[in-house]
Amino acid sequence: MSKIFISVAIPAKLNKLLTYSFQTLNANDKLIGKRVLVPFRKGTTVGIIIQVNTAFNLANSSFKVKEATKIIDEVALFPEATLKLLCWASEYYFIPLGMLCKIAAPFADLMSATTAQDNTTSALEICSTLKLNNEQQYCITQILTKLAAFNPILLYGITGSGKTLIYLHVIAKVLSQGKQALVLIPEINLTPQTQTRFNEFFPGKKIIVLNSTITKKRRLAGWIDARDGQADIVIGTRLAAFVPLKTPGVFIIDEEHDLSFKQQDNGRYNARDILIKRAQLENCPIILGSATPSAESWNNYLQKKFSCLHLNMRANQAFSPNIELVDVRHGQLFAMMSNEVLNAIRDNLAKNMQSFVFINRRGFAPVFMCYECGWHQQCKNCDANMVLHYSRKRQKCHHCNFTAAIPKSCPHCQSLQLNPVGSGTERIEKALKEKFPSARILRVDKDTVANKAALTAALSQINDCTVDIIVGTQMLAKGHDFKNLTLVSILDIDGALYSTDFRAIERMGQMLIQVAGRSGRSIQLGKVLVQTNNPQSIELAMLIKGDYATFMQHILAQRQAFQLPPYSYHMLLRAYAKQAKKVEQFLINVQNFLISYPKLVTLGPSAANIGRKKDLYQMQLTLQASHRGYLHKAIWQLLAWLDTQKEASSIKWDIDVDPLEVS
Repeated sequence: MSKIFISVAIPAKLNKLLTYSFQTLNANDKLIGKRVLVPFRKGTTVGIIIQVNTAFNLANSSFKVKEATKIIDEVALFPEATLKLLCWASEYYFIPLGMLCKIAAPFADLMSATTAQDNTTSALEICSTLKLNNEQQYCITQILTKLAAFNPILLYGITGSGKTLIYLHVIAKVLSQGKQALVLIPEINLTPQTQTRFNEFFPGKKIIVLNSTITKKRRLAGWIDARDGQADIVIGTRLAAFVPLKTPGVFIIDEEHDLSFKQQDNGRYNARDILIKRAQLENCPIILGSATPSAESWNNYLQKKFSCLHLNMRANQAFSPNIELVDVRHGQLFAMMSNEVLNAIRDNLAKNMQSFVFINRRGFAPVFMCYECGWHQQCKNCDANMVLHYSRKRQKCHHCNFTAAIPKSCPHCQSLQLNPVGSGTERIEKALKEKFPSARILRVDKDTVANKAALTAALSQINDCTVDIIVGTQMLAKGHDFKNLTLVSILDIDGALYSTDFRAIERMGQMLIQVAGRSGRSIQLGKVLVQTNNPQSIELAMLIKGDYATFMQHILAQRQAFQLPPYSYHMLLRAYAKQAKKVEQFLINVQNFLISYPKLVTLGPSAANIGRKKDLYQMQLTLQASHRGYLHKAIWQLLAWLDTQKEASSIKWDIDVDPLEVS
C-alpha cells in the first residue's frame, strides 16, 4: 500500500480544490475524473478527482489532511478532455468546479448512480438520401473540406432553406469515418421532430437524446454510450454540451442565436460558447446554424474568426413569405387584432389553409383592473401584476406561481367594474372562437402544453390538418415545419422598440424572422402580417424586406458607437435579500472595492426589472471593460476579497458572465 494525495472538486460553493490522502495498491492507477467519497464538514460527500500527487508538503500546510473513504468508479466518469473543458468553464464563468461537475454529470446528484459498462453495439450502415439543391450541395462540399480540425462555420440560411439536411449529410460523412456527432438544439419541444428526422435518415444507427425530461437511468446509459463510443449521434439541449465523446467528429449547434442555450440559474453558463471552446480544445469542426445569427456570431464572421456559408433560397422550390406591416395607430382592434388580420384569417379559412396568430404572452390578460379606482392585484411575493387566467378562474404570478381567486368586486372601492386590460393567448383564442365559430382553433402555450405528450398531440393535430387556426407563443416560433400553414399574424412587436435592454431590437428581429418563417414552407406562398404602432421604424423596414444582413450591420454599428458587446465585455453581479437596503449596500461596497481598477467601468447599483421577486429584493451592478482578461482578473480579486467579508456570506449573490438578459 502506498499513500497518495488527491485534489478533489466538491459540489459546494468553494473556489478551490480540497486535498485528501488515499491508500492505494498501485500509485499509477488512473484516478483523475473518477468519483471519490470523502469526509466533508460534519459528514461525507462525493467529489471528482482533478489532480493526483505522490507527495504533499505537510510541513507548510495549516490543516490536517483527511483520508478519502473510497473510489466509486472503475472507469472515469469524466474523461480527460471533458475535465479540461470543465476546468476552463469553471474559471471563465466563475462557477465552482465541483458545482459545474454536478451540473455536467449524467444525473443531478453525484451520488445517485454508479457508472456501468454497456456492450451495446451500433450499426454503421445505408444512409437515406434526400434531394439536395445547388446551394445545399455547395455548403456540404465546403464543410467536408474542413472536417479535419477546429473550424467554426456559421451556416446562415433563411428559414426553410434546409439547414437540417446539410447537418445530416455532414454527419453521414463523419460516421463513415468511425467518429461521433453531437447536436445541440435550443428547446426540448424541438426534440421529437429532430429525433424523427435523424432516425429516418440514419436507420440502424445508435442515436441518444439527452435533456431534462430523460429519466436518470436513460440519461446515464446514454452518457456511457457516448463516452465509450457506442453512440453514433447525441442530440440534446444545453446540458448535453458536456457529454463526453470517445471520437468526436463534428459539433453542431442549431438555432445558435437562441437564448435557451444560456443557463440562467444554478451556474450561469452559455452552452453555445462552451461548445465552441470545446471544439477548439478537441480540434474538432463546429457548425453554428441559424436564419437569424446572433450579433456575436455575425461579428465573428466579419472578423474572420468564423467562416460563413449562405443559403439564400428555400428548399423544395418554396418561396419566402411576403411580410407586410399593419399600421394599428388609428384603427379599432378586436382583442388586439386588426381588421386586416381578421380578414386575412377569414380568407385563409376559405382556402382551407392554416393560420398562426402569434403573441408572446400567455394567460387571458396581463392585468385585471378596477375601472373606478384603478386597483389591480399585485403578487404578494413579487413586484409584478397578477396575470388573469380566465378559464381557470384564477390570477397567477408568472414569476413565483402564486395564485389568487378572481374577485367579484374591487377590494379597494367595492366597485363591480372589474375588467381585463390587454390580451394574452387565452383571450385571443376566445375572441377568435367568437369571430369564427366553425373554425377549429388550437392554443399552444405553457398552460395548454405542460408535458411532452401534450406537445406531441398538439403538433400532430397541426401536421394532420385537423386545426385551422393556431394561437401560440414562442413555443412554435422556430424549427417547426407545418406544410399547410400559409398565414402568420404577429400581434405585438413594439415592446422591443421602447426597451432599455440594448439587445431588445436584435431579439425582436430574430423573433420576427423566425415566426414569419413558419409561413409558406410548402408549395403555397406564405403571408405574414406584423401589427405595429411604429410603421416608420427603420429596423422594421429592413426586416420586412428580409434583409437580415443589413439589419445586423445596423445593430453592430449601434453597438460599436456606444462600445457595447461585442465591442466590450460585460458581467453582472446580482444580489438578493429580504431587505432592499442590504442589497444596495452590498453592491456599493463591491463598487468601492473595484474603484482601484481604472479600466473597469461599473454601472449601478440599479434595481432589476422586477425589483422584488419571490420575496427577495434584487439589484445588480454592471461591470464593463474593453478587455476580457482585465475584467476576469478584477473579478477573481473581488472574489478573494469577498471571502473575507461577513456580509458576502449573509446575502445571496451571483456573477453572470456575458449576460444576455436582465432579470
